[in-house]
Amino acid sequence: MEGELNIAVLQSPIDLDNPASRLQWLTTQLKTGISEQIDLLVLPELFQSGYNDHHTISAAVETSDGPFAQAMAQLSIANDVAIVYGYAEMFSGDTYNSAQCINKLGFPIGHHRKLLLPPGFETTLFA
Repeated sequence: MEGELNIAVLQSPIDLDNPASRLQWLTTQLKTGISEQIDLLVLPELFQSGYNDHHTISAAVETSDGPFAQAMAQLSIANDVAIVYGYAEMFSGDTYNSAQCINKLGFPIGHHRKLLLPPGFETTLFA
């Protein structure tokens, strides 16, 4: 309908242990036709790497325009859906817990770095 914004939120399985497996999982989810019903897909914090594994997060760090962002852009275009996803961002030598929104045309239109880190492992990983 005109004027409506349809949003879906997906939670990824915990056993996806690298960015490639997460992209494959998302591709499979999008093949179900979910994107035909929505305008915006929201994925979890640190979707790109997973949240609980220090080594996986450290290995997945990349810039906001890195390979994972490029793959997300291609998925947005192919499925005609905007996607918000969390990732471990490298910027000016520091690592941030960030989120990025890619529009239906594959362009980044929003970006956020987590400003307040809770006590625990995040304070040792992220600026």
